[in-house]
Amino acid sequence: MKNRKSGFTLIELLVVVMIIGILVAIAVPIAFNARKKARIAEALTAVRDIEVAVKAYYSEYGKLPIPSNMHNQGEPKYFTAEEGGDASKEVIKALAARDDDGDEVRNPKERVFLDVNQVNNMMDEYDEWEGEFLDPWGSQYEIKFDADYSGKCEFYTASGMEEVDSIAVAVSKGPDKLGPWESGQPARLTDEITSYSAPGR
Repeated sequence: MKNRKSGFTLIELLVVVMIIGILVAIAVPIAFNARKKARIAEALTAVRDIEVAVKAYYSEYGKLPIPSNMHNQGEPKYFTAEEGGDASKEVIKALAARDDDGDEVRNPKERVFLDVNQVNNMMDEYDEWEGEFLDPWGSQYEIKFDADYSGKCEFYTASGMEEVDSIAVAVSKGPDKLGPWESGQPARLTDEITSYSAPGR
């Protein structure tokens, strides 16, 4: 009687390959979804931290950290995204007590309201930093202010433009890197992440 050689047959190998393929097909979307959720959670934490920082700044100084050289200074509802350029960076620098390199110092007590080192992990104590505070998709966080101190801040909600009960709303543009103010889409069709949570958002 002949001894059979031990080993896998072609059919057995094909079955193993098929099982591995099925497992990969199941695991990849789950891993992708988990990564997407982690990025959204990171952005949500950051926008909430920015809003808390603005409120703490307001408690300390009795005003909002709006740069005085920006063109919509004095408007009832000030939005850094409408300024373009460095408006958001100037605000973030003030909140991080790093605005001592320009003509206007908006945080003279050098109180750190927003720990960008801890939240964003993107700068070194000795680096020259220009106020970049980027969301997980590489866009600068933007901030809308209640510049007339009415206790209401206009912002995009699922129903459209509404007044929300806050002196500031921080925004990440989300994965598509477009806010409703840029895309022209209704807020319910965009994927931005805000510090304001309303039903339907």
